[in-house]
Amino acid sequence: MNDPIFLKMQQPNPLPTPPDYEHKLKNLLDSPHRGQVELAFQLMSSFGYPAEPDFIARMIDTGYKIAFCIKYDLVHYLKNKRKIYLYHEEIAELPPSFGSLNELEELEIRYAKLKKLPSQIAFLKYLRLLDLENNELSELPSEMMYLGKLEKLNLSFNQIKAPHENISHLQKLKYLSLKGNRLEQAPEFLPELKKLDYLDLSQNSITSIIDVLSRFSKLPYILLSENNLSEDEIQEIKARFHKRRIQF
Repeated sequence: MNDPIFLKMQQPNPLPTPPDYEHKLKNLLDSPHRGQVELAFQLMSSFGYPAEPDFIARMIDTGYKIAFCIKYDLVHYLKNKRKIYLYHEEIAELPPSFGSLNELEELEIRYAKLKKLPSQIAFLKYLRLLDLENNELSELPSEMMYLGKLEKLNLSFNQIKAPHENISHLQKLKYLSLKGNRLEQAPEFLPELKKLDYLDLSQNSITSIIDVLSRFSKLPYILLSENNLSEDEIQEIKARFHKRRIQF
C-alpha cells in the first residue's frame, strides 16, 4: 500500500475557499439540472473543495454524481461506498485514485465506453463482483490477480482478444463471462479456476476448445454458441462431455 497516489488520496488537503463557497456548491449539487451539478464538480476540481467536505459525500446519491466524481478525480467522496452501479455514463478510464476505495464490494459499470482499468484496482481487496459489460476494454491489468475475494467477473461485449493469464489466481471466481469479445482461442488458464460454475464464451471466434475442456477437473456450465468451432469438434464435445453442461 505504498503507492504514492493511493496515499495522497487517503488524506486530501482542501484549499482555502471563500465563505460562501460551500453554500454555492450545495445549491449546484441540489440542482435538478445535470449541467449545474457538473459545474459543482468542475469547481471542486479546479479550485478545491470545502474545509468540511463530508456534506458533499452525503449529496452524492445518484449515478451521474458518482460518474462526475470519477471523471473529475474526486474519488475520495466515494470512500465509504460499498456498491457502485453506473449505466450509460461515459467514463473512458478509471483514475489511479480509484484504488483508494478499498471498502468497495460490488462495482458495475456498463455502457460507459470504458477503455482502461488502472493497476491500482489491486487495492480493492473486498471486491466480490466486477461487472464491466458493454465497454471498450481490449486488455486487463495483470494486477487483477490480487482481487482475492472476486466471485463474479462479467466482461461481456468488450474488445478482449486474450485475457491476462493472471486471472487464473482468482481462486474464488464462480462466474466468468467473456461473451461477445474477440477471442480466437479459449484461454488456457480456465481449468485452473477450480470454483468456476458458469462460463460464457459465446459470440467469439474460437476455433477449438476441446483440449481446454478436457483439463477441467469439474466442468462448469459453459455457453459456446456463435463461435467458429467445426461441426466435427462440436460432435466430439457432445460425445465426450455431459451435454447438459455445454450449450451450443
